[in-house]
Amino acid sequence: MLRLYAYLLFYTINKNENVFFLAFLSTKGKIMITVKCSCGKIYQVKDSYASKKAKCSCGKIISVPDKPDPPLESESNIPPEKICFSCNCGKSFQVSPKFEGKKVRCKSCQTILTVPMQSKSDTDDDQIVDEPVQNEIKSEKQVDEKPKSSEKPKRLLLICLAMVLIGAIAYDLFLMYSEKPEESDKDKPAVTAPAQTDAQDEEQISTEKTTAETIDDSQAPSDEVSSDVEEKTEPEAEAPEAEAPETIKDEAPPEPEASQKKLKKQVI
Repeated sequence: MLRLYAYLLFYTINKNENVFFLAFLSTKGKIMITVKCSCGKIYQVKDSYASKKAKCSCGKIISVPDKPDPPLESESNIPPEKICFSCNCGKSFQVSPKFEGKKVRCKSCQTILTVPMQSKSDTDDDQIVDEPVQNEIKSEKQVDEKPKSSEKPKRLLLICLAMVLIGAIAYDLFLMYSEKPEESDKDKPAVTAPAQTDAQDEEQISTEKTTAETIDDSQAPSDEVSSDVEEKTEPEAEAPEAEAPETIKDEAPPEPEASQKKLKKQVI
């Protein structure tokens, strides 16, 4: 049931200001302003009558105060932040902090998940920092410069080591290639000219003689050749017949005297 008003509202209008008489009960769901008279009576007035004047039943004029500020919500009334996490299948969840560290089953893939613990870093981020922004920028620059300065000597050391290794490898290769031909020359046996034997000398002389004979035969007179032929034919006629066959040795024809002299001169 609705509550009925217990008092009546009367208005009286003056020339300079509006003055009215109020006496009523408050209703729920509206912000009310409490007004107290010096006679001891207390009234509750709507916020629409703020900063106005009203008349008490005793006849005194009462000024209604300004509209009060809305009441601040207490920390206990603020709902706690929910913990957000996601499953491997891609579905995300929001759980109240009371399920922190407990196991939950995913509805889509039916996998068991553990609710993560709420980190303190989230609460620390909400705190207001009173330090100036310039100090933060300077500190960030100093932090960035420190690793750069420490990385420079390391890079220089690595470059130096690489250069030393490359130089050592190149020097070893140079020595290897330069020593190989010298060793091969030492290892090779000394080549000595073969000593000319007497047989070889005789062969050379015989070849020279044959060449000289061919030349002399072409230049010798026909009389000497005919006499030599007659001398050769005579002993052949006197040879005995019916003798056992003997091995005939190939003998060089007798050389003329002139050819022998020339050969001697050439040998000398």
